[in-house]
Amino acid sequence: MAERTPQQRQVLLVGIGMHAGLLGFVVVQSLTDFGGDLGGSPWGLLSLVAAACQIHHSRAAVRGERAAAWPATLTSLVGTVVAMGLLGVPGTVGWFLVGASSVMLLPGRYPFAWLLPALVVQLVLGLAETADMGAAFLAWFAVYTPTVFLLGAGGLVVHAQLAVELDRLARVRAELAEVAVQRERLRVSRDLHDLLGQSLSAVVLKGELAGRLRDVDPERATRETEDLATIARSALADLRATTVDLRAVRLDAEVAGAVRLLDAAGVVVHVTGDPDGLPTDQDALLGWAVREGVTNVLRHSDATACAIVFDRSPGRLTMTIENDAPAGPGGDGSGLDGLASRVRELGGTLRVEHEARRFRLHVDVPVPSARVGHPS
Repeated sequence: MAERTPQQRQVLLVGIGMHAGLLGFVVVQSLTDFGGDLGGSPWGLLSLVAAACQIHHSRAAVRGERAAAWPATLTSLVGTVVAMGLLGVPGTVGWFLVGASSVMLLPGRYPFAWLLPALVVQLVLGLAETADMGAAFLAWFAVYTPTVFLLGAGGLVVHAQLAVELDRLARVRAELAEVAVQRERLRVSRDLHDLLGQSLSAVVLKGELAGRLRDVDPERATRETEDLATIARSALADLRATTVDLRAVRLDAEVAGAVRLLDAAGVVVHVTGDPDGLPTDQDALLGWAVREGVTNVLRHSDATACAIVFDRSPGRLTMTIENDAPAGPGGDGSGLDGLASRVRELGGTLRVEHEARRFRLHVDVPVPSARVGHPS
């Protein structure tokens, strides 16, 4: 089982507290009637059966499933609540458990409609039980009962649905990170084929031709050998450019793509500062840093918020990517090491800060006074 995100753990704790409070209320009222005139009843112990059935249904509902043997357990729950009423157990609040379990278990296009029958039964039984208490009390009861019913039943159902949606969001976030990695691998593979295939074929041809001409035409063989070295250097430059993606990466495009990707993963993202007008090398380097940093946010954190900040000072520009809820020491070591190497090549620095609830990636690069960026 995958580790729960902070949001999933919070929802789990809220659900435990909600069930403890609501089910405890049912059991205590059934046993004591809170000291009311009706008094308690030993048959109130049946409320423990009702509580156990509800817990069984809720545990399955938070996983997006129907509980095992649910027809039998739902029938037991309804029968227990009916029996409690027939045996004189005070209070009728157990019907909200019937409503909540019906929504969780019974099929239908509008599952919340299953709350209505249980609410009507609870209202009718409650009004019959308190018919001699005066019109004012009955009017108050007619408002109080649906409110408590809907808060109790609705709370249990909405909690289960929220847990299911958070689990789905966690899976989608992991899938998005995997898709981003696969797309990058495909890009590198495609570029290597397109850029190096022709160069390496030319290297083979030039090498074979130089070998054949070595004894026949040494001067031309020398020129072919020089051409071979030129092609090899060009191929090496293409390889480096493909690996670092210097020609394809643009900072503005990477920031826009990062915002879309984080937003799709449910991460609130804020971008501040002015990175426009950078020289080509610095623009490409920071674009790669955004790609690496955002990939780490998706793959190595449970983040709900991410900030990308650009801070200019005379002759320098600092970019900071900060996210909450880091899951570990952060990032792929090879990815950050490679990024740090490229930052150093431009005379910059890369710094990582990892705290209990924060992860920050700082990239600081010098910016020459002549700012010649990508053509607009």
